[in-house]
Amino acid sequence: MLCLIRKALHPDDEQTVQLDAGCDAEKLEAMIKRQSLVTMVYPVIMRQADDAWRPLKERLRPVYDREIHKGMVQEYEIQSLLDDMEKDGIDCLPMKGWIMRNYYPDPLMRSMGDLDVLIRDMDSQKMQKWMEARGYDLENNTHPVHDEYKKSPYVLIELHRKLIDANYTRNLQTEWIDQLTEQIWDERNLVKGTKHIYQLKAEDFYIYHLLHFYKHFMYAGSGIRPLADIYIFLQKNGLNRTYLQQQLKVLRLSTFAERMEQLAFACFSGQILSETNMEEVQQVVRYLTDAGTYGDKDTFKLAAVVSQGTGSLLGIF
Repeated sequence: MLCLIRKALHPDDEQTVQLDAGCDAEKLEAMIKRQSLVTMVYPVIMRQADDAWRPLKERLRPVYDREIHKGMVQEYEIQSLLDDMEKDGIDCLPMKGWIMRNYYPDPLMRSMGDLDVLIRDMDSQKMQKWMEARGYDLENNTHPVHDEYKKSPYVLIELHRKLIDANYTRNLQTEWIDQLTEQIWDERNLVKGTKHIYQLKAEDFYIYHLLHFYKHFMYAGSGIRPLADIYIFLQKNGLNRTYLQQQLKVLRLSTFAERMEQLAFACFSGQILSETNMEEVQQVVRYLTDAGTYGDKDTFKLAAVVSQGTGSLLGIF
C-alpha cells in the first residue's frame, strides 16, 4: 500500500509496481478502503499491466467511480457555500482537508469526509437558519467546538466556533492556539480577491495539521493519510523553520513533528531513517494502518495505554 501511495504522489515515476506473491490482494483491498485511499491509489493500479492486478482493478472500479463522484459533488457544494458566505459577509476560515487536498497532484486524490470551517462570530441559531435555507439539515449542535450539518448524499459541514477542543490539548501548552485565535481575523490573512474568507499562513496551517494529527494519533488512530499530507505539503512549501520550531516547542510537539516528518519521507521518498529502531518504526506504521482513517476502539485502547506511560511508539510521547 505504501508503494502505491508513493507512486500516486510521484505521478511522473513510470516504474511498474509488482504485486508480490506474498501479498494478500483481498487484505490489500480492504486496507485501501479502510484508509480512504481508493481515489489516490486506484489510478496507479489501473496503470499496471501485470494480470495479477486485474481482480483488484475490477473490484475497486465501482468504488473509485463512486468516490470520484462524491468528491466532485463535495467540491461544487462546498465552493458554492463559501461563495455564499463571502456574498453574505460571513467571516470564515476553511480548514483541514479542503485546503490540504489542493497540494496534491489532483485534489480528488485526497478524499475528504467533511468541510471544517471556522466562523468568526458563530451564532448557532443564526447559522442554522442560514444553512437550512441552503438545503442543509442540522445533525448535531451539542458538540463544544462545532455544529454539524448534512446535505444528502455526500456533503457534511462542521461550522466551528473554536479551532480545537480544549479536551484534546490538556497535555500541551496552548499559547500558540491562543495567539493564533487572536490573529486569524487580521485583514492581511484574507484570501486574495475576497473580503470575508480567511486563510492561515503556511507555517500555522502546518502546525494546525500536526496538532490535529496528534489529537487523532493519541486517541483513536488516524490512518496513514496524515503522513502523506505531511510529505506532499513539505514538498510544496518552503517553510520558516525557525518560526515553526519555536511554535512546536511551545506546543510540546517538536518530537512528534520530527518523528512523523522522518517517517513520512521514509515511506514516500525512500529516505533512510538513521539511527532508528526499525521495529519501532514498523510498530508506528502498523498503528496507523490498522486503525483506518478515523481510528477504532482497539486503537483508542492502545493509545490510552501508551499515553499513560506504559508503552512507547517511536519515542514520541
